[in-house]
Amino acid sequence: MPSISSRHPLALLLAAAAALSLAACAHSQQPATNTQETGTASTESSGPTPTGRGGMGTTAIRARYEGVLPCADCSGIQTELLLLADGSYVLRESYQGKGDNTFESRGRYNMTSGTQADPNATVYQLTPAEGEDRYFVATQEGQELRMLDRNKQEIRSQLNYSLKLTGGAPTQP
Repeated sequence: MPSISSRHPLALLLAAAAALSLAACAHSQQPATNTQETGTASTESSGPTPTGRGGMGTTAIRARYEGVLPCADCSGIQTELLLLADGSYVLRESYQGKGDNTFESRGRYNMTSGTQADPNATVYQLTPAEGEDRYFVATQEGQELRMLDRNKQEIRSQLNYSLKLTGGAPTQP
């Protein structure tokens, strides 16, 4: 009795291709994300994108700050700021009560000294790949970052504009 391969070589070829496709799907890579256990974060540079998009490489996390910042049309913005050892940052913002509205921006950060109110203050300037720079001033010996306005002035409000250090160590200029 002739085998299937001798009667239908095309069928055998298609079956082999299907098996290879299934095997490749089983080994597909998961998107790279930052992990607290390893202390690394994805460092692919891009503009604001939904969270979960992986990067190409990893670098050590120098400091991690988290908190809920005020939101004009939602219950708050769950915010995570990762300052990486290579001078880059990852900022993740999830708009609470707005469905799947999580955004991630990446760029470079610089530390400078001084604000109008405190010439010795440490100011973090976040420069994204796209969009406007954002500013934070270190308070409580770097245990907290307080958001500043576009002119690097303190935001006078009863609302909480602070992120707390939750991992790593505060850095100095």
